[in-house]
Amino acid sequence: MGRIVFLSPLTALAVIITSLSVPQVAFAVQGLGISPTSQELNLKPGQTYSGILTIINDGGEDLTYTLGANEYRIKDAEYHPDFTISGDPASISPLSWFRLPQGNTVVRAHQEAEVGYKVIVPTNATLGGHYGVIFAQTMPPSVSGGTVISRIVRVGSIFYMSVGGDLYEQGSTVAPVLNWLQMEPPFPTSLKVKNSGTVHFAVNGSVQAKSLFGAASTPAYFKGEVLPQTTRPFSVEIPARQPLGLYKVTYKLNYLGKDQIPIVRWVLLVPKLTVFIIVTTMILIMGYFLLKLVNYLFHRNKA
Repeated sequence: MGRIVFLSPLTALAVIITSLSVPQVAFAVQGLGISPTSQELNLKPGQTYSGILTIINDGGEDLTYTLGANEYRIKDAEYHPDFTISGDPASISPLSWFRLPQGNTVVRAHQEAEVGYKVIVPTNATLGGHYGVIFAQTMPPSVSGGTVISRIVRVGSIFYMSVGGDLYEQGSTVAPVLNWLQMEPPFPTSLKVKNSGTVHFAVNGSVQAKSLFGAASTPAYFKGEVLPQTTRPFSVEIPARQPLGLYKVTYKLNYLGKDQIPIVRWVLLVPKLTVFIIVTTMILIMGYFLLKLVNYLFHRNKA
């Protein structure tokens, strides 16, 4: 679990704040990060877990930040994250499970700071997966005179929590989507993995194209967590070493602790110019024979 890529699409939020007074403008450079960006916890009802997050300031100015927590869900078929509050009871929602330091904290420029937290699982927590996020958010600087343009940066660490017991794990792969005729590499493809169980699982996969003559492309890799009762799409672009040929495309996936049966598809890769030449040639040939037929019928009727 590496450090955060700043302003990650899942967890970053940037809002421009302006305070209008004197025409002078000062720019605040901010580089807030958090580590780890995600973590998996196997917990039991009534358990208390203690952990540490690292808050990172890669910018040139001191940052004031505050910590908060929220739920993490998926809101649509495209697997966009949803950090809104559901209103579910504590036995289902992990929002009230987090114990965090209160108030504002300063992390110096080019420095890191460790922050402790606790996850307290209620005794009546439902068995299965529970998902939340701890986020760090910068506070706008206090300004006396002048105009400051500053980003409010919000970064988070996602918690994939399994509350133990008789967990049900079940997953399946939805057939990939891949057009059999492609004009140029790389060619796009997608597939979906369905989680029918009560707890999340990680997916690791690759897609590779290999020509009939044995020239294999570099595999395109993908990975991600699939939450229970959801279907997650994965999209990649498959490179090809030759611009023309028939390719065998193999999808390999691993989830729920085992390799899945590989899925094979076939693709005909034909450049646009080649298609144009073939189509034009066919039209000319058809036109030639049509002209011959018309000429034959004309002379036949005339005779």
